[in-house]
Amino acid sequence: MLRSSGRPVRHLCLVIPIVICNIAIAGQIVPIDGVPHVCNPAVPPGGVQVLDIEEIWRAGGADDEDAFFGLITRVLADDSGRLYVLDSQLQQVHVYSPDGNLERTVFGEGDGPGEVRRASDLVQLADGSLGVVNRFPAALITIDRTGNPGTTLVPREPGRMLATAACRGERLVMAGVLNVQDEDTGTHTASSTLAAIDPNGDEIVRYLESNRHVDYHNDYVFSEKAALIDFLYSFDVGPDGRVYALADRDEYEITVFEPDGSVARVIEREFTPRVRTPAEADRIQALIDRRFRTFPFSIRYEMCANEAVIAWYHRGLQVTGDGELWVRHGRSAEIGRDHHGLLAFDVFDPSGHFQRQVVVPVAGNALYDGVFRVGQDLLVVVHGFVDAMRTTVGGGQGGLDDEFGEPDPPEIVCYRINR
Repeated sequence: MLRSSGRPVRHLCLVIPIVICNIAIAGQIVPIDGVPHVCNPAVPPGGVQVLDIEEIWRAGGADDEDAFFGLITRVLADDSGRLYVLDSQLQQVHVYSPDGNLERTVFGEGDGPGEVRRASDLVQLADGSLGVVNRFPAALITIDRTGNPGTTLVPREPGRMLATAACRGERLVMAGVLNVQDEDTGTHTASSTLAAIDPNGDEIVRYLESNRHVDYHNDYVFSEKAALIDFLYSFDVGPDGRVYALADRDEYEITVFEPDGSVARVIEREFTPRVRTPAEADRIQALIDRRFRTFPFSIRYEMCANEAVIAWYHRGLQVTGDGELWVRHGRSAEIGRDHHGLLAFDVFDPSGHFQRQVVVPVAGNALYDGVFRVGQDLLVVVHGFVDAMRTTVGGGQGGLDDEFGEPDPPEIVCYRINR
């Protein structure tokens, strides 16, 4: 096998923006192939609103001598306002009281009951137990309400890598990749899937699937669009058990699946993907270069000229407890800056109609920070979240250019949303 001797060749996959639902009046429901499409305009009727929030507590960061986080990849809240913070570097979950006191840590690194090795995501199950996704070997490792080790759910297919999970009520949805090698040709097929899983590890419903064929021996091509599958990270489960997922990085089309896998609706809105600046193109190339820095063969890249509609590393689809869909998209930072905030979410009602955009009025860096609706009325900002996400998938940690330099330690800030 060959080693790359110079800078990899980059090919651009330019996307021509398309105005969706151009045959319909804005906001109208249009049946397409028997599926209702909610065709929304670019501007919502409620306009842009600035969230009324107040800080409750914060932990971590450069100035906190008591709390230190490695890589925060998920934050959850229960109905009482208690926060659960997954640290995939320390392989543990920090449990914070509603007023910000650290109550305990659970899980931990190891191979024993209630321990993990490669934590990537966190869910709260219907009985109140917590489950940590172990990437490989694929497993959901649980503890009960009191912190005692529970059952370990192992998907039936051997060799699967788990990426993420979401759970509401009895509906547990997991995303992962199964790599299968053809012994005759030496090629691999990477099958990415989004599916509901039962307590025995069996697949109940498969919502989405994407197959990518890889030949590491002959002119290996890394296609950004084919390799970075959006639905591995851009999905959520609603309070009614419906699953919301993004199937295509270049289309603002969110598919809403019934629990049985049939399509309830497709939520669309007029949207023009943002073309990357040269600095942004270099930044994403540096991220991918880090991922393959130890590969002993040459790589040819096919990178996209535009930013994805919803960046996978921001976990941009979030469904609230009352069924609203909050979407963080490729222009969220622009809207936030225009209104003196960090970023803005598109907010859709439970029927899929675009209602308003909400600006998060906090300071930060929209490139690196995660923002999440959790619990009943909480908003959590995770400074340094993107470092955790890209490290989890092999991209490495740390600033990618001289613009921001070395990042501060991760910090969590918990806010209450005043209604």
